[in-house]
Amino acid sequence: MKIQATQLLTLFLAALTFTSTDSIAQPVANNAKARTPSEYGIVLDESRLTKLVGSKPLQRTMADILLGKENERILMGKIVQQGEVPWQVALVYAGNHNNRRAQFCGGSLVSKNKVLTAAHCVDEGTLATQIAVLVGTLNLANGGNRVSVKSIAIHPQWRVNTNENDLAILTLDRDVSPTEASVVALPQNPADTVDRDGVLVTVSGWGATAEGMAGSDALLSADINVTATAICNGENGYNGRIKSGMLCAGPIEGGRDSCQGDSGGPLFVYLPVPVQVGVVSWGDGCGRKNFPGVYTRTKVYSQWLKSQIG
Repeated sequence: MKIQATQLLTLFLAALTFTSTDSIAQPVANNAKARTPSEYGIVLDESRLTKLVGSKPLQRTMADILLGKENERILMGKIVQQGEVPWQVALVYAGNHNNRRAQFCGGSLVSKNKVLTAAHCVDEGTLATQIAVLVGTLNLANGGNRVSVKSIAIHPQWRVNTNENDLAILTLDRDVSPTEASVVALPQNPADTVDRDGVLVTVSGWGATAEGMAGSDALLSADINVTATAICNGENGYNGRIKSGMLCAGPIEGGRDSCQGDSGGPLFVYLPVPVQVGVVSWGDGCGRKNFPGVYTRTKVYSQWLKSQIG
């Protein structure tokens, strides 16, 4: 039996795992034949099919794996060098061992066993057992260690319709060693001015290098400036949708930006000690004029973060 592409968005093969050691697939053209589970040597049984459980990025990744497509993955970024962003981690689908395909969001190490990411990366009933955190590598195609996730804590006031309070903390089942990743600092109180308008910040991730396109295996970063909320909220832009717990960053004329696959990753500033001022959250497209990337403003949530991190 073959599963049609449209069904992949509403069906999930329970207990599905991939152990193939095949080389990484090349991107599939839009008109190319979608791979079916039988082409992976998987025998399907309708009784094993159930509705997809997990966040939208996770569902998309699971469907892409069955289709044999690359994940949508920073626009106009540069390749990150060893030691530049040592707190960056990748969220991967635990059911597939090919990190290049399994990556669906980013995150940052905020204590030895805690990862900060976006709520929308792990909502919709995502189970801790469905995901893992990849540490210790700058390239999805090689290296790194997977760490299992013990629990997921989503901000209790996360609002999917408005993207407000888009934060989550993952607790890992072991401590991450200093050779694998380093902890990034967070603002200590809402009065911090580390994210003031115009300040130079950096965003990093494995996300799309162009809107709707696949991205780089290598971790990328881009230097951008915090955009004033009044400008970002202009009638030609987000028109009031930017709330107090959000910040915009990126040129108003478009260009450098985060994109699909970068969600949950860090936006940080060097003081010179790095401080994470934002979490990649949402935006209208990627790199569009009048629509800079939108980030969860971490200083607003300092008390909740302290309660989760300890």
